[in-house]
Amino acid sequence: MATNLEFIKRVEATSVTELDITDIFSANYDVYYVTIDFDRNNTQANIIRLLDNTGTVINTGYQYGVQQANLGGNTGSERKSSSDVRIVWLSYDQYGSGSFYVYNPFSSSSHTLISGNSIGGNYLWLGHGSLKATTSCTGLKFDANGATYNDIIVTVYGVK
Repeated sequence: MATNLEFIKRVEATSVTELDITDIFSANYDVYYVTIDFDRNNTQANIIRLLDNTGTVINTGYQYGVQQANLGGNTGSERKSSSDVRIVWLSYDQYGSGSFYVYNPFSSSSHTLISGNSIGGNYLWLGHGSLKATTSCTGLKFDANGATYNDIIVTVYGVK
C-alpha cells in the first residue's frame, strides 16, 4: 500500500454529543486514514456511521467485529454484529485516541470497509466494520452514544 498521506480536513469540537464530518470522501482517493482524539464525560462506546452523498446519516446495514484487550491484565472481550445500525468501534474509556482506514467510501459499486485501532485507559481495541450496501459516502458521523465529547479532534487524510 502506498504510504503518502495528503491532508483533507481537521475538525475540532467541544461539548457535543455527535460530530458530522462532511465532504471528506471523493473520487480523488480509494483509501482514507482517519485519526481521532477524544475526552468524554462518561464511559460509553463510541459509534461510527457513514454519511451518504447527500449528507444523510446511514442508519442501517452495518456489520463489525471488535476485540478489546485489557492492558491491565484482566480478561478482554469481543463485540460483533452482522446486522446493526452503527459500528461500535472506539474505546469505552472516557478519553482515548485511535486511527483507522476507510476503504472505497465514495464508490457506489464497492462496499465501504473500516479497519483500525484505538486505545484509552487500560484498553486497546482492534476492529473492522463494513457497510453492506454499495452506497456512495462522503462523510463520517461520530456519536458519543449518550455521553458528551468534552473535546474531540478528527483529522482525515487521503492515501496515495
